[in-house]
Amino acid sequence: MSSKRLNLSISLAVVSIISVAALTSAPAYAEDQPEPPCGHCNIDYSKLNLSKDQSVKIQQLDQEWFEKYQKLQPEIQDKQQEVKKLIADPQADSTETFMLQKKIDSLKSELNSEATKILIKKKELLSSAQRDQLQQMIKDEIGKRRRQSNGISPNQQPVRWQKIWQNINGIFNQDNK
Repeated sequence: MSSKRLNLSISLAVVSIISVAALTSAPAYAEDQPEPPCGHCNIDYSKLNLSKDQSVKIQQLDQEWFEKYQKLQPEIQDKQQEVKKLIADPQADSTETFMLQKKIDSLKSELNSEATKILIKKKELLSSAQRDQLQQMIKDEIGKRRRQSNGISPNQQPVRWQKIWQNINGIFNQDNK
């Protein structure tokens, strides 16, 4: 494998990991505020000893992400239901099914791009030491999820995690081929 292809593969893996981290990252909420809007958040930015200004800006970015997610996720789910109906219908137009699936893929890609953009903006707010600490928190979270998934058969894992891990494993295992 050429050096350029390897670098591209590694870059794609890193972007995938960052996107997942952004999707699962917790907002930096003050103690007197209610729980974060997302129930699946796992990165606790308060452990980064944020300044008041950093905390406010990260909260704003979390709100920006939440609004985008709230806008796109229901649309993705609706279109996925439509695809399921079309697939179950023997009279359905295959072109319509294909085009609807392409739209779902496009919306998911938009959501992943937004997650990556938000994470990059958050990292730009942090000092070098805070970024290093955040990277370690992300690695720990990925490791925790990997350990948790070891007790679960692959078809019980959420599909998005299956695909991400397959892609990452495929990229890093190419040297063994």
